[in-house]
Amino acid sequence: PRGLTGVALDARRALIAGGVEARDGATHFSARTWIYDAVDGRLTPHAPLPSGRLAAAAVFAGEAVWLGGGEDRARSRAATIWRLPLGEKAIP
Repeated sequence: PRGLTGVALDARRALIAGGVEARDGATHFSARTWIYDAVDGRLTPHAPLPSGRLAAAAVFAGEAVWLGGGEDRARSRAATIWRLPLGEKAIP
């Protein structure tokens, strides 16, 4: 994937989300998210975004990531902002 969004959750972990990927000869906007652990290099799948998003902005505040803007399809700027709750399961 390329055009991913990332935001630090603490000194060890980051949320990585969205981007675009090539599958079956076509480009797809991804709704997938992962928690990256910098200590052990592990990517753990997390709950998906409401829809695919490329190059959005993100900020971590409290127990949620706020993700906004970016593109929701080719050359289409998105004006939505999502609150993505992380919960205790995502950050052990």
